[in-house]
Amino acid sequence: MTDLQHPRPQAPRPPRRSDPPVTHLVYGQMVQGNFPRTDGHWYTFDARAGDVVSILLAPFPRPTIDPAGYREALDRQSDNSPVDPELRLYPPSGPEPLVRGENIGSIEARPLDDHLCHTMTQDGRHRIFVRERGGRDFGYRLRLNQLGGPHMWRPSRSGNGVTVLGHEIARSLQHLDAPVAGREALTMRNAVGPVLHGAGIFFGLAELVANARYEVGIRSGNVTRSDPLRQIAAGALRLQQRIERDLIRHERGLGERPFHPVVIRIIPDLLVPAYLWPLQFLGLIRAMKRKKALEILEAFETVDPRYVRIEVAVHQHIGPGEDHSKIAYVDGRYVHIGGANLQANNNFNREERDTAYLYKGEVAQLALRAFDHSWFRETNFLAVRRADANGHMAIDLRSCRRGTIDRIPGGMHGHESAVTNPDWSALGLPDPEGVPVFYLDKFKRPAFWSNSIDHPIAQALLVAMRMATRQLHMTAPNFNDEPVIDAVIYALARGVNVKLLLPYKRNLRKVRLPFGGGSNETALRRLRRRLAVVQGSVAAGRTHELPALLEIPVDPAQVKPLHAWGQLEFRWWVYNGRKLADVPGAYHIKVATIDGECVYNGSTNWDGQSLNRARETSLLTLDPAYAAYVDEYVFAREWDRRKERRDGRDGEAPVPSTGDRHG
Repeated sequence: MTDLQHPRPQAPRPPRRSDPPVTHLVYGQMVQGNFPRTDGHWYTFDARAGDVVSILLAPFPRPTIDPAGYREALDRQSDNSPVDPELRLYPPSGPEPLVRGENIGSIEARPLDDHLCHTMTQDGRHRIFVRERGGRDFGYRLRLNQLGGPHMWRPSRSGNGVTVLGHEIARSLQHLDAPVAGREALTMRNAVGPVLHGAGIFFGLAELVANARYEVGIRSGNVTRSDPLRQIAAGALRLQQRIERDLIRHERGLGERPFHPVVIRIIPDLLVPAYLWPLQFLGLIRAMKRKKALEILEAFETVDPRYVRIEVAVHQHIGPGEDHSKIAYVDGRYVHIGGANLQANNNFNREERDTAYLYKGEVAQLALRAFDHSWFRETNFLAVRRADANGHMAIDLRSCRRGTIDRIPGGMHGHESAVTNPDWSALGLPDPEGVPVFYLDKFKRPAFWSNSIDHPIAQALLVAMRMATRQLHMTAPNFNDEPVIDAVIYALARGVNVKLLLPYKRNLRKVRLPFGGGSNETALRRLRRRLAVVQGSVAAGRTHELPALLEIPVDPAQVKPLHAWGQLEFRWWVYNGRKLADVPGAYHIKVATIDGECVYNGSTNWDGQSLNRARETSLLTLDPAYAAYVDEYVFAREWDRRKERRDGRDGEAPVPSTGDRHG
């Protein structure tokens, strides 16, 4: 998409009563039409102020979008110029358009950048006008997606760079063992993008895939046949179509030759029951890996591997040693991270209450390095959908030793130099001093009894909580790890106000297992009991006992008198007024903000499974403006729409003031 230009003097007239009916759209909808030779087409949609909306207009030769039809359409044009579409976005009030797009085809689109994201400034019904100024015989597809809140790509930081907190976190990571550890985990040349919600999580990732130039890597804890997986496959198909069109344009001397095939690598997680492990010589485990890989490849069956090659490397585990990360990188430039899996729990009619976060910059290089580590060292089964010498489709299924998967014929052998050495200026990041972002990763520990927090995921969180001076806002599906509970108590003792938002019931079958840590209610009761013990010691003047009472480093000199302690506010997140279990629409947001200065987000829960055993990925962003944005658009909206539960007893959760599912 090219830069937006100023409105022309003659704007298209608004629809009159005599005009054909205006088509009304909802978020996530795609419509198909034909460009008229005279007036354009009008569409409407309802939006709230602050919504970030992606409106994509993709022209194609009718009645087909195959390369032959595109080539014929170009041949019919005397000047060999591309189709000339136009899109305008009008607010509920006012004659002037909010956005005017010229030559809006997906060929020139930059993924999820300013030209694809529009922030709504008013509540009400907005209007979209589309037309093709040249009167050519083209069809079009118009897609309307809600991406998230009002925060746009911003490469310049709003704070003072790496603060004291940042230096302390970097120091705490120096000697830890992790795929990315030490001061290498801190990147500076970054920009933060909008937060994605609900189905917008997968629409956003699909847009990144559709606009990839070289390669995509996706790690998702659980991948099944689902709307999210099909949406990613649709993005891969649009990527193929863009490559085919660019090749035709190259033949006509209208553009550069596109790189192909673009490789999409996917790492799904596979739980192997312990009772099957002794039977692996019978081939049962290999059959499970094969089934998982083919299930994923089936979603991409319409994608031509000559243009887009799909590779799946299955990560298997027994018990708690799962790869729980939900992160994707695109071309070593963009990062998409959050808590949502590509699974049926997130089908678009019942997706979980979740978020994802977009970044671009140097942090994507660390995501690429961590992905390679998992791909080469933690997987031992590869499935590749490729094209043979005759152009026929074929699937390679291979088992191999860990560390050799990149040597399999048809597998990934390396990266293009444009992936490992991006041109940051061309991506809108000319200043090396951008937004500081820590990339936090950890190795898995498959033992049930593992209880180690000597890794970047836990240390960065605990250091940030230990250095908080004003406020902590925390929310996650599960909260039961002892060091995190103690860090909350220590923050209160230093006068920090803490807001804690948790779902009433979540993952009960897992957390009630041995070493599972217990439910959120059980953890809350433990917190209150331990808090009473610590307060009793402080009231008696025995602050020297605190290092023995808490499982984290404590400085008794920083503990304040009881009257100066911070306030603990706790609320349950419930679903439509019912006690929440793992039902459709369950709560799954994982984020924390510290002092309005930094944001901690990713796949990590505040429980023993995530912090002690599973492979996780999180980011810690040092940017006050971004922290304020996440506080307002993510945490505050979830906090305010739920009523407080004032007792710690078992029983029904209260009915919220609003019963709507999405606020």
